Amino acid sequence: MVMKKTMGRSVCAVELVMVILALIASSMTVNATITCQDAIMKLLPCEQYLLGNGGITVPCCPGAQNLNQMANSTADRQAVCACFKQVGPSLGVNVDRAKQLPNLCKIDLRGITIDFTIDCSTIS
Repeated sequence: MVMKKTMGRSVCAVELVMVILALIASSMTVNATITCQDAIMKLLPCEQYLLGNGGITVPCCPGAQNLNQMANSTADRQAVCACFKQVGPSLGVNVDRAKQLPNLCKIDLRGITIDFTIDCSTIS
């Protein structure tokens, strides 16, 4: 009983932190049509997988695929990159799992490498 309550609080805390960080990071998307908050919300169903706490959920891949379709301009792709570069490490995203997501969800990232040290301005 106590375990369920504590686990529920920790999941809510992680989600709250994600939303707050998304709001802060959304100011980084000056020329993009997609905001950091949009990007994070699309990948929220993948949260437990990306944190290394579980497998891919049913809504994870459609959300990731939708995000990939939304990021259809250079500005959008650079904004998503900058968002995840800033927010990912602070949330404890496992970069190795993040690198597996495109293959698992059958997403073509058009040569973009998933790496928290990438120079997002080089993405076209």
